[in-house]
Amino acid sequence: MFHKFNSHTSLFRPVSLFALLFSLLASAVYASDRNVTVIVSDRSAPTLVSGAHQLLQQHPDADIQIRTVSQLNALNDNELQKLIDSSGSLLMVGVFGDPVERLLARQYSTTQKRYVLHSDQRLTALNSVPLTQSIPEQVLSDKTSLSSADDLKALQANYPEYVNWLQARAYWVNRSTENSRSLLEMLLSDGNIKTELQPIGALRFALHNDDKTHWLTHDELAKQLDGSQPVVWLLDHDTGDLTGEWQLHQQYCQALNSQCVSVLAAWGEPVLMRFRLLKR
Repeated sequence: MFHKFNSHTSLFRPVSLFALLFSLLASAVYASDRNVTVIVSDRSAPTLVSGAHQLLQQHPDADIQIRTVSQLNALNDNELQKLIDSSGSLLMVGVFGDPVERLLARQYSTTQKRYVLHSDQRLTALNSVPLTQSIPEQVLSDKTSLSSADDLKALQANYPEYVNWLQARAYWVNRSTENSRSLLEMLLSDGNIKTELQPIGALRFALHNDDKTHWLTHDELAKQLDGSQPVVWLLDHDTGDLTGEWQLHQQYCQALNSQCVSVLAAWGEPVLMRFRLLKR
């Protein structure tokens, strides 16, 4: 399935995550030859699709293709090469397994900008900036310094040769609709536009009241809840606030005559933190 959007198409129609093309007229915001192709794992695709929607609402000149690994696997080698050749910028996110060897075997333009994030380590050789083709382990493993805009700037000052790659990685580590939009815009602008990072906590709480949602810290939530009344907890992954999934949270809570809280957490330690807090 393939969807094409233009300025006369509603941005709120259902979107297939297995193939997504945004193709619109270029304007002065981005260079006329700039476009972005994203190759992303099926699981991570919703975050980038949501960011692409937001970017199109703000800048209808954006030209973005998002292809999941599932769709990539359906392409033959010639079709894959054509997809790569048509891309001014190429972003690979969460790519592992069978596609890795196929991507490594393709030909790439020397003028194409390429970023590889959270993928098979071998794919880092495809980063277009030579210095980012072999990134030191202390930089690769440092997520703490990507948790705030100030920390990111300090890290970039220490490693100026990785400024754009670190910016892209920070957007993805703090994955959200807003940061995905910023990531795509950075690629479209050839790194000239870097919207400030919007940090995303590893553990987040949202209290639903009627048709309103209040994002609160754990302590703020404890003060808001009525201990004498039952509470319904909706536990979800940290991408649970993306448009389609978040509507399920809202609809479910609106149907209840009870206090309703969404708890979003990344995999790993934040999930354990989530259950420890709920047991208190």
